[in-house]
Amino acid sequence: MTLLITDIGSSGIVFAADSAITLPDHKQLSQPKIVKLERLNAAIGYYGVAAVNGGPMYDWLESLSRHTSAGDLEAVAHELVDKLKPWPSLDSTGCGTGFHLAGYIEVEERMLPTFWHIWNHGGVDVGYRTTGLGFRATEDFLSRVPSEYIPNDLDAFFAQTGNRVYRNGTLKPYVSLANCLYPFFKELWQTPGFPAPRSLPDWAWHYRFQVDEIKRVYQILRKKRESPIGHETKVVMIYPDGRIEDLPSHRPKD
Repeated sequence: MTLLITDIGSSGIVFAADSAITLPDHKQLSQPKIVKLERLNAAIGYYGVAAVNGGPMYDWLESLSRHTSAGDLEAVAHELVDKLKPWPSLDSTGCGTGFHLAGYIEVEERMLPTFWHIWNHGGVDVGYRTTGLGFRATEDFLSRVPSEYIPNDLDAFFAQTGNRVYRNGTLKPYVSLANCLYPFFKELWQTPGFPAPRSLPDWAWHYRFQVDEIKRVYQILRKKRESPIGHETKVVMIYPDGRIEDLPSHRPKD
């Protein structure tokens, strides 16, 4: 399975994902799940079935990122839907697939974050089983922000509502474990020397810690050699000016 998180806040966008790919025989491989679209100030990540047209999903997405002529993220989202039409289920077991596509677009001379969800399943409550309706694409951030905040007052929106977080993958165990961490962070951020995240790298390290610790819970407390969330954690940051950076494996010392 997988864990894919996209966090949108006033400081930028964070993508975070593990790299565990579980095969039908329950063996695991490691495969990246986030691809940068630097020309479009964006990135795309996937969850669910990790193969398309007989090859790894990551390779397919990486090729798409290099060859797409799309001029904006809406065009990329609909190009994905069109290209995936020949594979409505992608998997003989009926397991579905989804994509997070997020980045910055220009709205009235301001760069604003946008988030597209592309999927072919009925959601986590039905185990991400395919619906037979094929892939759909919806914009789920700007289209849901009250109009009075766009384009000039998104900082006020985030101050009022907090960051907007989109999560898919192994959600039921992940959400339970993540909820156990929230009181820890709430108390920690009130402790001198451990302020709440403010900058984009702060939020990126927050999610690196969160995903890594949840992996350890599976591996140590449940005594499982391989957990559904595993292998390397990949974190990508997209700044409001369009810069895209990978979070390093180790945090540099001050």
